[in-house]
Amino acid sequence: VYFDNKKYQKANDLYFKALDTWKETGNKVQMSYALGNIGESYYAKGDINNAKKYYSESLSIAEKIENKEVVSGNLSSIGIVFYDENNIKKAIECGEKGLAIAQELGVIKFVKTNSDLLFKAYEKSGNYKKSLEMYKLFVEMRDSMQNIEAQKKVMNMDFNNKMELKEQVHQAAIVQKEQQQKYTYIIGGLVMLVLITVALFIYRNYRIKLKSNQQ
Repeated sequence: VYFDNKKYQKANDLYFKALDTWKETGNKVQMSYALGNIGESYYAKGDINNAKKYYSESLSIAEKIENKEVVSGNLSSIGIVFYDENNIKKAIECGEKGLAIAQELGVIKFVKTNSDLLFKAYEKSGNYKKSLEMYKLFVEMRDSMQNIEAQKKVMNMDFNNKMELKEQVHQAAIVQKEQQQKYTYIIGGLVMLVLITVALFIYRNYRIKLKSNQQ
């Protein structure tokens, strides 16, 4: 939430606390995520030196535990920093490694980020053929992600509509049950009234008959 609202220092405070927790528990997977988040926060602040430092630490852990998806994401992030530093050779090196891993895993998000990096880096290096190739790949991945998001929205709408319909049916069933209970009480009351009336009538006749016999 803090990161999305551009409160990067507060975001980092939370990320560092999380990092300390994961270090204590020895959870290297979460450590690599926390370090990557810290890198993202520093990069958003414009502190590319610290960004590269924490991206690299995250990458190192991810490589050791063989978390290839995180490796691909960090290579993309480090490559972007190298690009910003005008170290185009290193940017391309990171981008190619990250892209190969992302394609191997089929992770569209990181195919997109690495191809975007390579498209810009190859363009800056003068290799326009490779730049165009990466741009086409980037657009393809971007469109795929947009289609996936659109499908998710449709699925969420369908789910919400189904839940709304289910709730309406549920509420209708409650109302119907309440009405049935109401009718049951009314009918029960009427039956009791009839029984009491009949009983009084029988008792009255019995009293009259008893008096007649006594006379």
